[in-house]
Amino acid sequence: MIPARLISKLVAFIFLLLGAVYGLTFLYSLICLFTGWNLVPFSEGKQLNILYPFSGKPFLILDNNGPYIVFSFLLPCLLYAGFFFLTSRMFGVFKRPRLFTAPNHLQLKRFYVFNLLVPPLSVTVAFFFVEIEFIVGVLVVLHLIMGIFVWFVAAIFRQGIQLQNEQDLFI
Repeated sequence: MIPARLISKLVAFIFLLLGAVYGLTFLYSLICLFTGWNLVPFSEGKQLNILYPFSGKPFLILDNNGPYIVFSFLLPCLLYAGFFFLTSRMFGVFKRPRLFTAPNHLQLKRFYVFNLLVPPLSVTVAFFFVEIEFIVGVLVVLHLIMGIFVWFVAAIFRQGIQLQNEQDLFI
């Protein structure tokens, strides 16, 4: 079990970093878009460059179109920040000494509910405002598969908690 705990710590840390990167990118982009700071229009105003902080180098290139910015850039960036934070918390479950506990089950539940509900709903809403590419549909299916898999793992945890409570065992 020690290698599994070490791997889960490493993977949880990596996903925590990814969540922080996406979250900071979302916040920085939001600040730039609302204040105009480090925002440079180009290509006759059809596109925008968000520059790296305190430099003149492009960090992000966006179409200068409100629905695109909201539904194809800001919303996915925010949702993936949340996804990576939840993934980090889910892997954090497996580094704990006691697996079958209610808080661990809750972390798994949050992950599968997010993956089963948020991607399909966000793509459905975005469908009315922007064109949805095929790869986005593939990503939604992958999120659904992850959600279903973790739902099964959460069911095993729920049963483990019940058995542990009935037998007063430490598993």
